[in-house]
Amino acid sequence: MYSGLQQGDLIAKVSGQQVTTAEQVAQLVANSRIGESLSFTVQRGSQTIPVSIRPAQRPTTPEKK
Repeated sequence: MYSGLQQGDLIAKVSGQQVTTAEQVAQLVANSRIGESLSFTVQRGSQTIPVSIRPAQRPTTPEKK
């Protein structure tokens, strides 16, 4: 993945704010600016590691006909 997150990572914090649901993560990312670096704290196996991501513009999908 581009962001450095891996399948199975458990996101504990986004920019220092503790999160417990996917909805909280989505809201914090949606409220960030495109290109603004966000710091995630993730649990990967037995390790707690920092991961930095930079949200990008969501691609548009063509309408189905």
